[in-house]
Amino acid sequence: AKAKVVKAFWTLKTLNTTEGQRRYGPHFHNHDDMLMLHACSTMDPRCDQGHFGPHFMTFHRLLLLKYELALLSVDPSIGAMPYWNMAYDSYNGKYRNDPEKYFFTEHFIGSFTPNNSEHEVTDGQFKYWPVLNWTRERFGNESELVHQDGKYNRCIADEWFKPEPCNCSEAECPRKLRASTSDYCNDYVSRWPQDPDGQAMGGMNPNGQ
Repeated sequence: AKAKVVKAFWTLKTLNTTEGQRRYGPHFHNHDDMLMLHACSTMDPRCDQGHFGPHFMTFHRLLLLKYELALLSVDPSIGAMPYWNMAYDSYNGKYRNDPEKYFFTEHFIGSFTPNNSEHEVTDGQFKYWPVLNWTRERFGNESELVHQDGKYNRCIADEWFKPEPCNCSEAECPRKLRASTSDYCNDYVSRWPQDPDGQAMGGMNPNGQ
């Protein structure tokens, strides 16, 4: 079952929405296209439309439902969006010392503290998960997202979300698809280097510090 779920996630990541809908039907949406929905809710110039209020639950439930339907379009036998009970993997959680069930291992989402200077996740089922570059042609007002699913998207058209360039030594630095600019503008998903002990993530530090 786990292998099917992982394969479906990777399909959402690597297949664009147009081709995905041709193969799997109208509920298919690319992972990064859905990521842009979250970014748009945050960057709405009127105020954050997805957080810091009673709308938080409604917005995120709808976004998760959209993602679940996309996963099920790839493989209906998955049945539902997988649920992670993070309490089981906390310092005193019942899976903390179980090498087969602990979430932060090569069996699942990879090491909690990657052993590399870039903090990139290089083990687990989602190792080397790409962080795309924001470009106008892919995510901006020249992209198909402006009119995706036959609906006009003002956020994309007006480019409410346009990441700042990464810090680099090149003449033109990439704009990574992430919330803020940083020295850690990695090509692959990484743990948050500003929080090496995991304290900002609800005490998920595996060392219990």
